[in-house]
Amino acid sequence: MSVEGVVDVAIEVGNSTDPTDESKEFTIISGVTPPPDYGNLSGVVTGFLGKPVGDALVTLNSEERRTNAAGEYLFLSVPVGDYTLTIEKEPWYEKYETSVTIVSESEVKKDVALSLKASVKYGIPLAAIAGIGSVGGIAYKMRRKQK
Repeated sequence: MSVEGVVDVAIEVGNSTDPTDESKEFTIISGVTPPPDYGNLSGVVTGFLGKPVGDALVTLNSEERRTNAAGEYLFLSVPVGDYTLTIEKEPWYEKYETSVTIVSESEVKKDVALSLKASVKYGIPLAAIAGIGSVGGIAYKMRRKQK
């Protein structure tokens, strides 16, 4: 049996009588070939320290997607042509925008590394994501006092 598209599958691993066993959810993308005059677009969005950015808004012209926890996004069967790809993750990251060309029966991969906003790099919000603090707009690393 051949399945095209994105399929969510729950897979149980281990002995179901063991209370420490967990179910994991996976997204399987297999054998997805776009039809003639269409292509696919996918990629991974990363941010601070190269970590994946989940729940970022990814827009291809007017069509929207959200990244998953691994920072991945996917647009299937996009008509051939030139598009504007926009990626946003408020309030931490600068808006990213670029041109993308979809080619017939192709898989276009566009990975994006978002830049932190200047207010986040040098202000208090950085403390929330990097374990550092800020005084007067100057970032400093917090150190634990040794006994």
